[in-house]
Amino acid sequence: MTIQWYPGHMAKAKRLMKEQLKAVDIIVELRDARIPLASKNPMLDELAQNKSKVLVFTKSDLADPVVTNEWQSFFNEQNMINIFVDSTTAISKKLVIDAIERAGESRRERDAKRGIKNRALKVMIVGIPNVGKSTLINLLAKKKMANVADRPGVTRTTTWIAINKDLVLMDTPGVLWPKFDDQSIGVKLALTNAIKEQILPIDAIVEQGYEYLKKHYSHRITDRYNINPENLVSHEFIVELAKSKNMQVNDEKLDINRALHFLFLEIKNHKLGKISWERVHEQL
Repeated sequence: MTIQWYPGHMAKAKRLMKEQLKAVDIIVELRDARIPLASKNPMLDELAQNKSKVLVFTKSDLADPVVTNEWQSFFNEQNMINIFVDSTTAISKKLVIDAIERAGESRRERDAKRGIKNRALKVMIVGIPNVGKSTLINLLAKKKMANVADRPGVTRTTTWIAINKDLVLMDTPGVLWPKFDDQSIGVKLALTNAIKEQILPIDAIVEQGYEYLKKHYSHRITDRYNINPENLVSHEFIVELAKSKNMQVNDEKLDINRALHFLFLEIKNHKLGKISWERVHEQL
């Protein structure tokens, strides 16, 4: 199943990002810590070219900490500068700035050889929608947030923000890739609120989400709904859930659609606790 998802404003955003790349030293790609691979935008490899890159995995406070440690080890082995952060905490600011400084060391060395001093690092912030770009930028900027200056190509959708005298950030709109050849990627994006659930059938989202939860977090299901999922496929569980919540169309018919949406919202609103929707050994 191929899912087309490429609104016009995203195509425009990609063009703007390409135009601005010449002025950028470092690309900071934000991904969701719960889906480190599904939240990767393949187009960014093309856009990044030979730029230095930092991976910042946001929303780590919503991810399973054990799984997060496994992912961190994996990316460390790939020699990628990466950090997992909760963008609402003060320590995240230092972690991100330190990672950017590490990525900028080679540029500063080149500047020094050319006799260039005190030139601020120019950083482009990129990522898929709802990955937490604004939250992170607000954390970095605090009350010092300001547009640097009028520059060619700067529009209402791409903004330069001064963080300090050594660092300026370019904020960009969230950009998704043109299509998902693998429906499971779309499901993971829907479960983590990166795309609207209307893009995919709700039963497909809930079915895959439930089967993953049953495999890795069955105790959470039992604790939350007092239903043992061990021998229940998705539809059977939804029937039991509808019964337990007294969700009925009438006296004789259960409201299955309501139960589907109920479970989806439970997942979306983190009612089942900290969950990672991808695992290193299952994805690679």
